[in-house]
Amino acid sequence: MSQLDVVSRTFHIKNQKNKTGTAFMLDVGGFQYIVTARHVVLESVDNLSISWNGEWQRLPAELVGHCEGDTDISVLRTNRDFPKEVNPDCGDLDTENDLSLGEEVRFYGFPHGIGTLLSNAGHSVALVKHGIVSGFSGGPLTNKRGSILIDGHNNPGFSGGPLVTIRNNNYKVAGVISGYLNSRQKVFDKNAMEEIGRKEVIGYSAENSGIVIVHNIQSALDLMN
Repeated sequence: MSQLDVVSRTFHIKNQKNKTGTAFMLDVGGFQYIVTARHVVLESVDNLSISWNGEWQRLPAELVGHCEGDTDISVLRTNRDFPKEVNPDCGDLDTENDLSLGEEVRFYGFPHGIGTLLSNAGHSVALVKHGIVSGFSGGPLTNKRGSILIDGHNNPGFSGGPLVTIRNNNYKVAGVISGYLNSRQKVFDKNAMEEIGRKEVIGYSAENSGIVIVHNIQSALDLMN
């Protein structure tokens, strides 16, 4: 699989509450699936839209399943007739996921609804960011259904996008972007600081810690199988 295969299968989608995110296509066992984050789909797949030719169009989809527990993945199928360019003849995408600490990875999506120019097929091209594998969560390193922690900067809108490893120019889907770890920071009263020379805490804010939370693609494959 090449980077062209990744970007041609990664889409900007919108749910029934007009919140946008990212989804991507996988071919597994002769069937074509759409994978995204569960919190992007929300309760229903009946009113999903996809950005195409500069406008939002309905994305007819049926739910294959939501992952259980805290695994933020949903798998869908659609009867939408995608152009041939969206589905390059590359066979089933390789989803092997033997990640190692410190390995460099890439993730694709539409942060704050931003994409690049339209592709030849008609859809926006996702932005790409990179980071390194910082750690694992939810089990031992060999647990393929655990979470992956990435040292990188995620933004709202990347949710549902693919995490990809690159080895010998071969791109492999390793996970699904869920969000980022929040860092709790104190908010001070500026006026109190100026008047009496002391810091008065008036609240707390959630800031991006720079740790991206990713759920292993194996959980999506479990639903497909």
